Amino acid sequence: MRLKIILLTICFPLFLGGSCKKESNPNTNIFNSKWELEYIKIGNEKIEPSIDYILEFMNDNSFSMNLSVNTAGGTYTMEEENKITILDYSTLTEVCCESDFDDQLLNSFKKVETYNIDGKSLTFSSEDLYLQFKQR
Repeated sequence: MRLKIILLTICFPLFLGGSCKKESNPNTNIFNSKWELEYIKIGNEKIEPSIDYILEFMNDNSFSMNLSVNTAGGTYTMEEENKITILDYSTLTEVCCESDFDDQLLNSFKKVETYNIDGKSLTFSSEDLYLQFKQR
């Protein structure tokens, strides 16, 4: 009887601890969220935006991104897990031109090769380039 009590005392908390484990959200993926740019990192230079840049991917292999004045849109492919290729993009231009940051963001975005989602963070990268977004 004493052995049963000892085993229950040891095993019961382990059983409860295992069932209380926090699971990551399996529905978090690149498609069902809007992503806000946190920074661009090129080599050792980290550049943070002064306004909100919002990126959204659609299941039809298209994406849209809000820039400082305009909106950019384009297409992409994902042929392997965590691999992405930006095929093309264009901006819906208003009278005003894009900012230097907009140009740098778009030029950097078309160079990305991989992406990774970790919780509410989305990182695009290539050789010495990182674009860090957070889920909105």
